[in-house]
Amino acid sequence: PPQTVLQIERARRAARLVGEGVPIATVTHDLGYFDHPHLARSLRRFVGHTATDLREQAPQLSLLYKP
Repeated sequence: PPQTVLQIERARRAARLVGEGVPIATVTHDLGYFDHPHLARSLRRFVGHTATDLREQAPQLSLLYKP
């Protein structure tokens, strides 16, 4: 559905920003997430890692959606 596509794109943008070192609170606010747990759930669902994981480990990301 179109709404899911928008959520995937938003999660990809968030992953890129977090990976570039933008503060998690800023990413949360700028991309319209309600709070950090909301961002974390979205990233885990669509990217496979939470924002904290991305910040601490800098894993190799595949930005392809896997259900």
